[in-house]
Amino acid sequence: MQTNTKKRTIKITSLLLAFVMLLSAFGGFGSTAFAKEKVWKESDVLLDSGSGQLVSHLNGDKFSVTFGGNKFTCVELVVTSDIPMDVLIESDLYADPFGQWSFPDVTKHTHSFLYCNGTFNIKISRGASAGDRIGSYEFKLYNRTPKPSVKKLTSKKKAIGVKWNKKAGVTGYQIHYSTDESFSNAKKVNVKGANKASATVKKLKKGKRYYVRIRTFKTVDGKKYYSSWSKAKTVKTK
Repeated sequence: MQTNTKKRTIKITSLLLAFVMLLSAFGGFGSTAFAKEKVWKESDVLLDSGSGQLVSHLNGDKFSVTFGGNKFTCVELVVTSDIPMDVLIESDLYADPFGQWSFPDVTKHTHSFLYCNGTFNIKISRGASAGDRIGSYEFKLYNRTPKPSVKKLTSKKKAIGVKWNKKAGVTGYQIHYSTDESFSNAKKVNVKGANKASATVKKLKKGKRYYVRIRTFKTVDGKKYYSSWSKAKTVKTK
């Protein structure tokens, strides 16, 4: 009987040891669990790209992109041309265009706007100031993950209150904090929900200065895409 009890004790102890080792591999309890998480390389979803010639002022090249669902999507259009051009963005759901721009110079032009479900159309044509010149253009259309900013840090007892500006269409936010200005050995906390605008980072050291920054993330087809980090702010805990 004592032998069976001893065997059960050894088995339970082995299971507990295996659990502790597994938990340690994932960074332990609380916010430290994010220390070992896999971070995807920052990227953008390229929706469409192409190139063409700017021949006519009235009838330019047109292309369309369709989105489903009811959540707003942050879209960014990047167009580069070698002669003046006109860009028109319009929707099949609204009579008024999202935007229309004429560029008298030769450069790269970037436009960001939020879009919901339906189809929007983009037309790129030769600018009136280009005269009879024939030029070329290139465009890239991205589904961007918008970057937030830290609005306020509040010093608390062994904790920090973090407030940021909300960004539509994202899956959530990731807070990065460290006692080092270069964010070496920093820890991360994920906050899900585009409408969240504050969080409290707990279990910190008393009377210690911390540096905090934040970024958004969006999950697309099971993969996370991160925005770039915001500017860091600093605060000392109580």
